[in-house]
Amino acid sequence: MTDQYSDDLNLAIELADIADEITMGRYRSPDLEVETKADRTPVSESDKRTELALRERLGSMRPGDRIIGEEFGGAEQARAAGRA
Repeated sequence: MTDQYSDDLNLAIELADIADEITMGRYRSPDLEVETKADRTPVSESDKRTELALRERLGSMRPGDRIIGEEFGGAEQARAAGRA
C-alpha cells in the first residue's frame, strides 16, 4: 500500500470513529429528534451532527477537497475537477 493510500485509510478510520462516537451515543435514545426531509425520508439530530463533524475534520485535514454530503449538500460540486 502506498503512503497516499495509507493516509487515506487512516483518515477514513478516524472519520468512522468520529461518526461512531456521535451515532452510538444517541442510538435508541428515547429523546432522539427525527425530522422528515422534503423527500419524505427521515433525518435525525445525530445524522446532522455527524455530517457536520465529518465536514469539519475533512475540511481541516483536506482543505483542497470538496465535501458532498446528504444532509448539508454539495452535490453541485460533484462534477468539478479535483477530489470530492
